[in-house]
Amino acid sequence: ITGIATIMLTFAALVTFNHIEPMSVFAVNLVFALGLGLAVDYSLLVLTRRREARALGHGPREAAFMAARATAPTIVFSALTVASAMAALTIFPQRFLWSMGVGGIACALLAAFASVTFLPIILAALGDRIDWGQPKRWREAAEREARGDADGGWARLARFVMRHPGRIATIATILLLLGASP
Repeated sequence: ITGIATIMLTFAALVTFNHIEPMSVFAVNLVFALGLGLAVDYSLLVLTRRREARALGHGPREAAFMAARATAPTIVFSALTVASAMAALTIFPQRFLWSMGVGGIACALLAAFASVTFLPIILAALGDRIDWGQPKRWREAAEREARGDADGGWARLARFVMRHPGRIATIATILLLLGASP
């Protein structure tokens, strides 16, 4: 829902910009990809914090708004970073690059807006039904992770990396250099 809201709001912004300065159709593709990607990313961040708040015993509505308050600074900073990067495209004289820059800026900012305004309301309205239809195994794994009881493969890998940061960084650097050498 947040992705659809982001895309629709960005399209509305692009229509407005198009009345001021003609936009390239290439911006539409960028809006779909970037809007959906950012909205899903931000939504997962909020949802993870909501699950953690629920694991601490907070009610569904309270947990949704606590998650939004906790993640808002991160989401806004991320959106401003993406918007700044997309702003670099607006300095080029090619219309399609300028259009993608404007579309990317609008998309990043509106994804953050939708994630810190619409999403908490949706989560509060859905309550614990947010996990409806999810396999029981996935739900239980998410609850364990929210409580900090992660014991899956990714958790074991993360613990291993944290125990050996120097070795892992060296190995990763060597592998990246080897991959980049051709």
